[in-house]
Amino acid sequence: MGAEERLNIGARGTEDRQSLVTAGQQERLNIADQGAQNRLGIQETGLQQRLGLATAGEQERMNITDRGLQDRLGIQETGLQQRLGVAATGEQQRLNIASTGTQNRKSLVTGGEQERLNISGRGVEDRALVGTQGEQQRLGIRESGSEERETLSRRYQEERAMRADARGAIRRLGARFFG
Repeated sequence: MGAEERLNIGARGTEDRQSLVTAGQQERLNIADQGAQNRLGIQETGLQQRLGLATAGEQERMNITDRGLQDRLGIQETGLQQRLGVAATGEQQRLNIASTGTQNRKSLVTGGEQERLNISGRGVEDRALVGTQGEQQRLGIRESGSEERETLSRRYQEERAMRADARGAIRRLGARFFG
């Protein structure tokens, strides 16, 4: 039995060695395959991260572009409103200057009054066509200009009435003097 047992032990040892070699080969193959799969997974993760970063960057650039466009449009609108305000102020200044000039010319020449009134009426109609944005500011400017013109008109009418009174007084004195 000793020889037989030794042969069995030897055969089992050979079989065990063969099993270990085969198991080692299979484990190495499994490790290699697992490593290859891990590398492919890492590669795919990196690719997806790069694509995500590219997309995020692209979206951010589009957002920056849109914000810039909106900022520029806002600046343009602000500038437009400022220019409309400046135009309304200038228009009122010119109207006041024109009103003063009209009153001075009325002092010297009474003819042409109707034509100047028509021009003033057309000016009022033209000013009514000003855009609705910024209207409150322009209304305040118009109101102060209107009040100033009314004051000038009243002053002119009073001055004219005084001149008429003075002319009448002079005529009466002249008539008494000459008999």
